[in-house]
Amino acid sequence: MKNLFQSIAMIAFLASVVSCADNKTEWTVKSPSENIEFKVVFGENNRLMYSVSLLESGTAKPVIADSPLGIRRADASFVDNLTFVSEVADVTISETFVLPIGKKKSISTETNELTLKFKNRENNEIEIILRASNDGVAFRYRFPESDNNMFSVNEELTGFSIAGEGKTWMAPYDKVTLYSPGYERYFENGIPIGTNAPGEEGWCLPALFETENAWMLLTEAALDSTYFGSHLQPNADSGKYTIRMPEKTEANNICTNIPQSTLPWATPWRVLIIGKNLSDVVESNMVVALNPESQIEDESWIKPGRASWSWWSDWPSSKDFAKLKKFVDLAVDMGWEYSLVDANWDLMTGGNIEELVEYANSKNIGILMWYNSGGPHNNVTERQRDIMSDDIKRKEEFKKLAGWGVKGVKVDFFQSDKPQIIKQYFDILKDAADNKIMVNFHGCTMPWLEQNLAKSGFDGSCTRSRILWFRQSLYRKCGLAQYNITVYTQCNRINGLYTCYFFEPEIPTQNFVWARTGIVNSFRIGNPAFC
Repeated sequence: MKNLFQSIAMIAFLASVVSCADNKTEWTVKSPSENIEFKVVFGENNRLMYSVSLLESGTAKPVIADSPLGIRRADASFVDNLTFVSEVADVTISETFVLPIGKKKSISTETNELTLKFKNRENNEIEIILRASNDGVAFRYRFPESDNNMFSVNEELTGFSIAGEGKTWMAPYDKVTLYSPGYERYFENGIPIGTNAPGEEGWCLPALFETENAWMLLTEAALDSTYFGSHLQPNADSGKYTIRMPEKTEANNICTNIPQSTLPWATPWRVLIIGKNLSDVVESNMVVALNPESQIEDESWIKPGRASWSWWSDWPSSKDFAKLKKFVDLAVDMGWEYSLVDANWDLMTGGNIEELVEYANSKNIGILMWYNSGGPHNNVTERQRDIMSDDIKRKEEFKKLAGWGVKGVKVDFFQSDKPQIIKQYFDILKDAADNKIMVNFHGCTMPWLEQNLAKSGFDGSCTRSRILWFRQSLYRKCGLAQYNITVYTQCNRINGLYTCYFFEPEIPTQNFVWARTGIVNSFRIGNPAFC
């Protein structure tokens, strides 16, 4: 989230524009310190290919070998037989901003940007925007023409050919079920690069790689409501991973996985965070820097904190007023800021939710309330349902909660990366922010949203939970390796709701290890909320 101190310096703003008369077939942009080189070339049949190298003492060490670029709209293909039109070369973008939470408070970034324009046989235009920073590279497609008609992307052919042999840490994408996809599969721990996924659904993002030359985290940034959340195809022959759209049957098959928009239209950034050491990846703020500016002027209501939570130890407790009061009292005794009321609170006996909020307010404890995101896109019966999926009901609900003094909501069971579900995330955040209510997304998919919104003004108002390591210690007793893998993959870029503070009575000798690991890892991910 950008704060008061923000400046964008465009060096070489009057960059040269090179016409297609130059007949160029190769373009290069280097990072400001010239440690990374990003190259695009015309390949066979005038298909665009790109590669990325680390530069050491003038020697290029490949990180991404020649990899395909290309995208197909329903009305036009931008895959082969492309013609170079123009370039805007070597624009240096410098930026400084402040975040309320995260790895670092004040962030200064610098990146070199190169924009290439091409056209297909029918003279439809496409731009490839390339950025090279000292900690990685990013690129996106943009359709620059103006048209108020709706266009759709049917396929993105973007590939990532990992140069050389090495290891990867990746999680298989979920099969579509009542409760998934939820990005809760175990990460494969250091498997050979190029290993095929165990299922036809493919692999999740983010994905971490280690090769002879570099550490890399593959992810995306600046996803908005016009596009889908991406994952990777199941096959990676010779280490080439490619983009996969959401599964067609996600979200009860009520909406399409095909994104649509008017023109101009830009895709999310495809991001590779790159460094010689794993610490270079962990310390990077590249994803945050790629995102748009803040939309919230008054951020004083966005307050990270700690919450008591009755569901973890007593699932039916959310329907029991007396039990919930005790957890409010626990928050008071512990000096915590919030108490989270989980599913089915509208079935409460012994009192009601409004009385509980009033009691908590009298104790200066903020109440956080659970909601089902469905709606027709899921069949999960937990309540409250059919509010967060309805624009009118949702706006009325947030206005009511603000009147009561509720501080936040936990919205659960999304289970899809389709464009309509991505839009629902944004709609929830916008309506919540209008009423100064914080949001935790739960039962959700890839942890892209919070960092994608970090500078668009919503990041401090939300966190994400239901990541594998936050819950599966309860259900499947996953080992400490899975906790640590997640820190360096999903949580490299996420502000998570940490829900892993507990002791295992059957393994008392490990209690200290579990607690210590939980505390250390929670600070590593920069999470704004503890439960």
